[in-house]
Amino acid sequence: MSNLTKIDKNVDQFRDALTRGIAAIKEACDIYVRCIDDSPEAKQLFIDSCPEIDQNSWAGFEAVGRHQIDHRLLLGSGVVCDSMRKLPLSQQTAVLNNGVELLVTGGDVLNAKVQNLTPRQRKQVFAKSHIRSLPEQRTWIECQKRSSEDGKIKLPSYCVKRGSLHVYEPTKISKSELASILSEVMK
Repeated sequence: MSNLTKIDKNVDQFRDALTRGIAAIKEACDIYVRCIDDSPEAKQLFIDSCPEIDQNSWAGFEAVGRHQIDHRLLLGSGVVCDSMRKLPLSQQTAVLNNGVELLVTGGDVLNAKVQNLTPRQRKQVFAKSHIRSLPEQRTWIECQKRSSEDGKIKLPSYCVKRGSLHVYEPTKISKSELASILSEVMK
């Protein structure tokens, strides 16, 4: 058996095991919700039976069991998953399956997977409780441009790091500033 054939077999086994595991997690979430709906005191029994599982995970299990979040969001973490958990289940599933429309420079529209969005693009696409439409994204981009133009922060033209002066752009330095810089360099 060639090495590539062994790898293919292992990939297939992994995918099958993972698929069974995900199905089992979904089933466990359904069991958990059914039980706590019938007997609210059971919630603590579940938690006590699995002390290695944190409170956030229990909340996620309940949300999946109640069909409030897509089960794939249990496996993810980070800001994108946090943003997506605020969306209705149907929209979560659509975004996970199909990606999101992203307005880019020049007015072009890309279909992007959420896990590939930069932090700035994530802010552009996700509002607090919904995905921004293309006109909303255009407005968000313009607003960001204006606020950055209005509140431009003048960065220093030099700094002292580890006993060295780093000059970033041509600048004029007074005698007193130079003396201050020299004393900082000499520390």
